[in-house]
Amino acid sequence: MKRVAVLILCLMLMAVSIASAESITPDIVTYSFAIPTSENTLFTLSEHLGKVVVLNFWATWCGPCTREMPALNQLYRHYQDADDVVILAVNCAEQPTKVQKFLETKGFIIPAGYDLEQQACMTYNIQSIPTTVVFNRSGMVEHYIVGVLDRTEVLCDRYIEIIESLREADD
Repeated sequence: MKRVAVLILCLMLMAVSIASAESITPDIVTYSFAIPTSENTLFTLSEHLGKVVVLNFWATWCGPCTREMPALNQLYRHYQDADDVVILAVNCAEQPTKVQKFLETKGFIIPAGYDLEQQACMTYNIQSIPTTVVFNRSGMVEHYIVGVLDRTEVLCDRYIEIIESLREADD
């Protein structure tokens, strides 16, 4: 009976993720957190004030998450040399070795954050993955996107549109 309940809960969470994504701007106070990254650094929001920050919360076992990862990787490639945009794939509670193996096997270069104790997930009330949180240059939440927006090309273009609007707005 427990297995059935867990299976139903997992299916419900996946259904929410698969449903068309919605970009909302919730009344979220910006809180900082510190998580280790694949680049052997400690990521904190406060160190990135003055930049547009895109955090995608995901897991390797999440089908919708892995379907949108090519778009996020493409987005990262687009902005990897920009000094005013930061993109990080924040993995929710999986071991770094598993996450890195997944990314390397798929050929993804997007940096990963390891939210092992789900500090960032709890801070930003991540209840379903994938969820993407976009911060403006002042460190305020501008977009809170639950689920997958669309196919790779559309998703990447939509995120570029969001990032560019924030880059222009803060100039």
